Amino acid sequence: YWYIGNLNANETVNLTLVCKVLIDGTFRNYVNVTSYENETAPGDNWAEVWLTAYKLVDIVITKEVNVTKVNVTDKVKFTINVTNKGPSNATGVFVGENLDTHYLRLVSSNATVSEFVGNTWVIGNLASGATETLTIICEVISVGNVTNFVFVNQTETDKNESSNNATVNFTSVALVNMTIIKKANVTQVNVGEMVKFTINVTNYGPSNATGIEIIDVLDDRFEFISTNV
Repeated sequence: YWYIGNLNANETVNLTLVCKVLIDGTFRNYVNVTSYENETAPGDNWAEVWLTAYKLVDIVITKEVNVTKVNVTDKVKFTINVTNKGPSNATGVFVGENLDTHYLRLVSSNATVSEFVGNTWVIGNLASGATETLTIICEVISVGNVTNFVFVNQTETDKNESSNNATVNFTSVALVNMTIIKKANVTQVNVGEMVKFTINVTNYGPSNATGIEIIDVLDDRFEFISTNV
């Protein structure tokens, strides 16, 4: 209600209203004016404006990994959280999670809504203030510096797209299982006779081994004759 009181002929006064839009939709805003005097053009005594308010969301995705350094064949756990900070409810929300199959093998996944299929987690509707979580367990199958990227998208406009993706990094290191066996071709021998020692070295993996060195200390009562690899 705006009471103007007296308004002289050919005089104009103004009122400015600032409003905050609370929900999405199409709105009609109507205003009318009256006075005590007779009106020459009553059709001009009202006015309206129409406006459309669209949904606006702030979707935030975070990702964590439970290790910074891990051996090949070990398992790692990724935790992905998606939160809608509003103000509107979000629809059509989905997460893209492209696991690098050179380094990772999917073991299992668990989500608070829907499920992780292929490289996608479809959340669907996400209310303002709500959070959904996806946990992924992977086996590390290769050595290297692993970078894992994840992103989220939705139907509505996001007011802060910089929080729509996340990255984690960790390092996987080689793991080997080395065994060495030494055998002699005899158990009894006469002084002056030859003895042949055979040494077998095996790497049972899973990684390739490097820098392998064998130290074989012969008893002083043996004389070294030859070797063959």
